[in-house]
Amino acid sequence: MSACIPSREFSYFQRDINKADSSLTFSSYTHHIKTNDILSIQVTSISPEASSYFNPPIIRDNNIDPETQKVIQGYLVDSNGDISIPYVGKLQVKGLTISETQDLLKTQLEKYLMSPSVQVRLQNFKVIILGEVTRPGVYYLSNENVSLTEALAMAGDMTVYGKRTNILVVRESVTGKPEYGMLDITCPEVFNSSYYVLHPNDIVYVNARKTKISSGDMFFRLTPIIVSIGTLLTLILIRAKII
Repeated sequence: MSACIPSREFSYFQRDINKADSSLTFSSYTHHIKTNDILSIQVTSISPEASSYFNPPIIRDNNIDPETQKVIQGYLVDSNGDISIPYVGKLQVKGLTISETQDLLKTQLEKYLMSPSVQVRLQNFKVIILGEVTRPGVYYLSNENVSLTEALAMAGDMTVYGKRTNILVVRESVTGKPEYGMLDITCPEVFNSSYYVLHPNDIVYVNARKTKISSGDMFFRLTPIIVSIGTLLTLILIRAKII
């Protein structure tokens, strides 16, 4: 089937490298912390014992759901946009970047620790990949800048039936309403799209080609006919043996 698909419909980023547009730039994304985000905060200092008071307990229970573990071992941003740090109390982090949150925490912890170092990561960065990919599913990411091509690679790439010119990205807007972006990965201009770099909870859906839809429809239409013919032939053979 893949041999029947023209290369112009199958290849990514179709462009003569000698004629490449030098003005193309990769889009970037910086996450701003939102309500219900889960932050992993690791504190170190000259005194490991003192630092341990600010680090959540390490849970090593295989019976606990991975999502529950993340909540227990991380700091959940509450409905007011705050996180609760031992001794420090509540800190407003909603709207801050990860880097700004690290700086804020370091300033607060200098009251309690000598030369503190703080590392903050987003625990709940996930994307959902569906449609014509080898391994559809939910993928949790440790990197804030994950592109569409990286996400497709994690899902085992598109199948031969995947429509390269019609990849849908569904994203939650700041108002809570869904936004829709349609991407054509055969075109190098896709790098400029604000949907090329994925955001937390993005849904990537790879549409199927008409050839697969048509073949699937034909299969379901022909299967009952073939089964009926097979049943009829079987009955005729049984009757012939009886006679």
